[in-house]
Amino acid sequence: MTNQDNKNVFGTLWMAATTLGDTKDIPLRSLELMRSCPFLVFEEDKKARQFLKAAQVQRQWMRYTEQREQFTLEELEKELRAGNDALYMSDQGTPGLADPGRDLVSVAFRIGAKVRAVPGPSSLTAAISVCPIDCRRFQFAGFPPRDEAEREAFMREQFDHPWPVVLFDTPYRLRSFFETLCRILDGTDRKIFVALDISGPEEDFWYGPSHEILKKISLLNDKLNYVVIVEGTGFQKPRQSRNKSPKIQPQNNQNRFKTRQMAKQTKSRRWTPGDRR
Repeated sequence: MTNQDNKNVFGTLWMAATTLGDTKDIPLRSLELMRSCPFLVFEEDKKARQFLKAAQVQRQWMRYTEQREQFTLEELEKELRAGNDALYMSDQGTPGLADPGRDLVSVAFRIGAKVRAVPGPSSLTAAISVCPIDCRRFQFAGFPPRDEAEREAFMREQFDHPWPVVLFDTPYRLRSFFETLCRILDGTDRKIFVALDISGPEEDFWYGPSHEILKKISLLNDKLNYVVIVEGTGFQKPRQSRNKSPKIQPQNNQNRFKTRQMAKQTKSRRWTPGDRR
C-alpha cells in the first residue's frame, strides 16, 4: 500500500464507509484498509477504537477535529506526497455527506492524489428505504444551524418546497429540534417520518403528525441519532397513473355526423407522389 520506490507517485486517499450502529455492518474492504493503510484518520477517538477492534488490529491514528483541522490536513498532504495511502472514516455511515471528510478530499485533488470510495451504509439512503413518503425527488438540507432563531428560519425556508425535505441533527438537540419542527408545521396536515438509531439497539421508525412524534420524543431516555423526512408542500396532490387511458367524452349527433363526413373525405382522397404522409 506504499509507493516509496517511486517518489513521484502519490498515495491514495480512501474514503471508507462504516457502520451506522451494528459493527457487523462495516464493509469488509473498510476492515482490510484499517489493517493495511499506513495513515489512518478518524473523527473521534472512541469510534476509532471501536472500529479498529472490529478489524482486530491495534494501530495509531490521527483525529480530525476543528481544533486539529489544519494540522491533520498538513499531515495528510505529507503522507500522500510521500506515497503512502490514507484512510478516512467518519463516526457513522459513508463520509463526505455531512462531516468534515470533504476537506480531506479537497487536499487530495489539489495535489493530484487519487481518491477512492469504499461504499457502504448510509443513514440517508437507509432512512429513505423504509420511508412511506415518496422520495424519488427530495431536498437534502443536512444539519440546521445551532442557534434557535437561525435554525427556525433555516427550516422554514427548506420546507417551502413541493418535494420532501431530509434533515439531520445531533442527538443532544433531539427535543429542541422537534419543538421547532412542531411550531413550523402547526396548522398543516404535513406528516413527518423519523428514523431512530438505524441498525442500533434502539432502532425504530415513526410516521405521523409532528405533534404526535414530539410526544414520543419526550418519552425517550437516550439521546439517539436520527434522520427526519418531512412531506413537501405538494404531498396532497394525487399522482395520475401513467397507464390510465384518457376519458372519452360522448359525442352528440352533430359531432357524429361531422366525424362520418371527414372519414368519407379522407377515404375518397387520391394521394399523389407530391403529398406528404
